[in-house]
This record gives sequence, structure tokens and C-alpha cells, in this order.
Amino acid sequence: MSKLHRGRFCGAAGPPSARLLEAVHMLEQDKMSGRCSWNEYLRNGLMARSLTMPEAATDVVFDENGEKIDHPTFPESRPRVFLGPIASANAVQGDFKKRDRLRDEHKVKAVEMEGYGVADAMWEHETSGYMVVRGICDYCDIRTKHLQTDAWKRYAAMVAAAYVRALIEAMPGSPGVDR
Repeated sequence: MSKLHRGRFCGAAGPPSARLLEAVHMLEQDKMSGRCSWNEYLRNGLMARSLTMPEAATDVVFDENGEKIDHPTFPESRPRVFLGPIASANAVQGDFKKRDRLRDEHKVKAVEMEGYGVADAMWEHETSGYMVVRGICDYCDIRTKHLQTDAWKRYAAMVAAAYVRALIEAMPGSPGVDR
């Protein structure tokens, strides 16, 4: 996806490094085998900070008609990891119609704004090949803004940090990797 960047046109970022992509694939293989090392890191991080997963009732998304959409159910209440492009901009996105259009047209998994700074820095230094890992805690929908509490933000940040730790440890050549 191309975008206008600081008044200049720039294309999509290059892919992450081969080492980083290999680590992602290793974690995906582990997940398929029922092993998710980031869950242990998440548990430990939450416990160290006296945090818990927020109440499921506060995790709400609406369709275009304002009807609540039921989330898929899973046997375990643990975070799920999605791989794919993330849309990023320098402003908060609160329009669910635009969110859905970006999803449909560009197959983005999320919309966020903090990764924009990374993209901007990479573009300024004519470097490509990075990856943004995000813990998503809202749905780009002003109608649910009142439900987006600090508890979900802290929890989402812990999920992302746990995944990144597992990702770094899975990278070929990382100390202590026994693969």
C-alpha cells in the first residue's frame, strides 16, 4: 500500500529481515504444536505488575448498524496472534467505516498510529524492512471509546511485549535458543 508521507509519496515498506521472518515462522510452528512461549512471558509479566486480563464484557465491537458483533469463541482465553499488514497514520482513527474499508481493500489486520513514527524514521533514513508488533485494545470505533480502559491498554502492551520477547529469543543466532 502506498501512502503520502510528510507531503511526499512513498511506497510500502520492504519485508522484515530473513532472520526475523524465520523467527516468526518458528513461533507459528510452535503455536500449531500447542506451544506458545509468549504465554509464559505474558503470565509472568502480568503477575509482576499485578495485572489481569480485563473482563470479556468490555471487549465489544459493533457492526455498521450499531449491533454488537459476537466474538468467536476459543477453548482457552488467551490472546491470539495475527500476522499481516497493519495500517498506520499520524492521527487517531475512530471511523469504523474507514476501518472496514481499509480491511477490505488492503487486507490490513489493524489500524494504529504509533508505528507511523517507525515508518517515518525508516523512510527518512532510506531504510526498509521492519516489523511492527502491536497489542490491539480497541476497534477504531468512537462508539466503543468509553469501553477502552487503561486496563485493556496495559494488557495489550503486555501481550505485545511477551510476543516480542519470544520472537527475539526465537531468532536464529540468539543466545539460549535450542532449536
